[in-house]
This record gives sequence, structure tokens and C-alpha cells, in this order.
Amino acid sequence: MDLKTLLDTPPWDWPRDAGRMFRKILIDQRAPESDRLAAAELAGDFTVINDDLADALLAVVWSTEEPVQLRAKAAISLGPVLEQVETDGFKDSENVSITECTFRNIQDSLQQFYLDNNIPKEVRRRVLEASVHAPETWHQDAIRHSVFQRRQRVDADGCFFDALGSRF
Repeated sequence: MDLKTLLDTPPWDWPRDAGRMFRKILIDQRAPESDRLAAAELAGDFTVINDDLADALLAVVWSTEEPVQLRAKAAISLGPVLEQVETDGFKDSENVSITECTFRNIQDSLQQFYLDNNIPKEVRRRVLEASVHAPETWHQDAIRHSVFQRRQRVDADGCFFDALGSRF
């Protein structure tokens, strides 16, 4: 199956080597950007995500040579596996797609990415969006900061509407 067919195929019908195909496309900087975006999106599915694929997604997020849209897509694709681990833990290792070491590496890396102001804003947003699937102590400050910045922008436009209330 080719990538375009896989986009329209339910994940449970994907071939066994789909994850390897996604990884190969992700790390191939000569592959068409549309293919790499599709591979990044599909790579986050439970049927294929594993330590190697998670590492490839992190490498894309980290690389300043990659397009911002691809880096953002790779970041958000890590969210579902983080939530799976956050919900199920590592007690039943047969149902967990990644190791505890990889989980911790993803969490630590996403925090580093978010705190790095040299990372494009869109990537940082997607990093935060993915990482909150497995809450960490730094999220509260990051969300508070994000809301504060948004409020400043809206106030500057004279159109402030406090839809968030005083929770932040």
C-alpha cells in the first residue's frame, strides 16, 4: 500500500510494516513535504507508534531545517501515546506502545521545546497541545503565560472578551 491509500484506510487494516514506512518517509528530507506531513499525522496512531517512531517524530520537531508545519504536525502526533500512557500506565506492558524511558524522553523533550523561545510559535503551541495529554507541573505556568499573552493581544485591539473567566 502507498501512503495515499493508507490515508483512506482504517489503521487496523494497515500492513504490519506501516510504521516503518512512516518512519522512512519522516526522516527522508527529499520526500515530498505532503508525504512527510501525512506520515507525521499517521505515525501517531496506536497501531504503529513505538519507540523508534516516537524518536523520529521528536527528531523532526527538534530539527530547525524542517518546515514549521511538519514540525508542528510531528509534535501533535505524540499526544495520543502520551495520553495512553497517562491513562493506562506501564502495568500492562503489552498494551503500551512505548517504553517508560521513551515516555520520559518525550515529556522532557517537549518541555525543552516549549521553553525554547527560538522554536517557532506554531511548533511551541503544538508542543504544549501534545504534552498536556500527560500533565506535568510546568503546564500550569505555560498555559497561564499563553493566556496572558493572548489577553494582551486582544486588549491591544480593544476587543477583549474574557471567555476564560478567572481560572488563569
